[in-house]
Amino acid sequence: MPKEHFVKHVGFLKEKKLYPSIYKIDGPSSNPLVKINGEEYLTFSSNNYLGLAGDASIKDSVIEAVRRYGIGSGSTRLLSGSISLTGISI
Repeated sequence: MPKEHFVKHVGFLKEKKLYPSIYKIDGPSSNPLVKINGEEYLTFSSNNYLGLAGDASIKDSVIEAVRRYGIGSGSTRLLSGSISLTGISI
């Protein structure tokens, strides 16, 4: 299909405010209320359904694990196995 076809339809979607856009969230997205461009919204799209993303003890455990093991998987679990997180208090 010619490029003009797509340009026309994308233009139509943008004109009707139907073109998807990625919002920049001000602050953590782990809260039920988020701020976008200074306005507060209730979010229904968070994976934080247990409300644990902001839990202080979990954040401390993650920081401890990063200090001890660093960041990055190194490889797939199938090839390299899993890191034993012994001694990390959760």
